[in-house]
Formats: sequence, structure tokens, C-alpha cells
Amino acid sequence: MHKKQRRKRKWTQSKHVVSARKVYLKKRVRERRKAGDLLETIAAEFGLSKSTVCRWCQDIKVTPSTELEVIGLLKGEQIWRTSEIVKHSKFTRQAVMLALNSLLEKGVITKIKRGHYQKSGV
Repeated sequence: MHKKQRRKRKWTQSKHVVSARKVYLKKRVRERRKAGDLLETIAAEFGLSKSTVCRWCQDIKVTPSTELEVIGLLKGEQIWRTSEIVKHSKFTRQAVMLALNSLLEKGVITKIKRGHYQKSGV
């Protein structure tokens, strides 16, 4: 009976070591996802399954690259027309329009008049 208690103690000690590693790994994975990396990329880098990475990061909202690009274009007090945004963007008009609508809902940009946008809080 005394031997079983020792074995159990050793197992719980090793379990804590694995747990500490898992906590560290999860923290790193979440940092990478917040930075905007793809689930597949993160999973391959850390040797995890995509579903594990997805589960660990399910509460993190990643801004799509189209939205980031539109935000980057709308600098300062300048007012941009939709056609200018599409012209300077590498994305299609449809993708840009979806990004503009999403950013309007979030309050990141404002619509000055039809087809004219400006960054909020300017």
C-alpha cells in the first residue's frame, strides 16, 4: 500500500510538469492567433491538431486582412471614395465592400455620404 502512494505521488508530479508545458504552449498559441496567424500555420508550427488550436482560440476574434488593409488606407482626416479604396487595394470590390460594411458596424469608420468613407474619431 505504501508503494502505491509513492507511485501516485510521482504520477501527479509529472502531471503538473505536463500541465505547465501545456499552459505555456496554449499561451504561445493564443498570442500567435491574436497576431492574425492562420490556424493551420499555428498547428503545424507547434505540432498540434487544427481542432486543438481552434478550441484554444475560439474566443479570439481575428480581423480579416481586407479590414486591416482598408483601415490602413483610411488615415487621418482624408475622405475616401469606394472606387479609390478598391483601386489601392489588392482585393476585389466585393471583398472591400464586405470589409467596409463590417467596419461600419464596428464603428471603426464612418460613412460621410454615399460611397464616401472616413476613419472614425478623427
